[in-house]
Amino acid sequence: MKLVFLVVCLVAVAVAQLSLGDLVHHEVEAIMNQYPHLTIHECTVRCDALFDMGTTADEQATDDLCRHACECEIRQNCDAHTHPPHPTQQPPNGR
Repeated sequence: MKLVFLVVCLVAVAVAQLSLGDLVHHEVEAIMNQYPHLTIHECTVRCDALFDMGTTADEQATDDLCRHACECEIRQNCDAHTHPPHPTQQPPNGR
């Protein structure tokens, strides 16, 4: 029973993250429509001000989402609206 509860909680967190990521991206689109000449840093600061969170972990998560969404919109190289880029792994033997 505890395992089922844990799985349900993890799924809920994943869905909430996707929804928050979508919300952040839509807000960044609105910011960039209003202020099209912002730098990534300026965009991130404006976005972060909209999503002021109470805990350090939540604040860091929204900071990362804002930065990624701003980079995406300004550089026009969006891979996905809600997922920050994943670090790449080097193949064995450096190839």
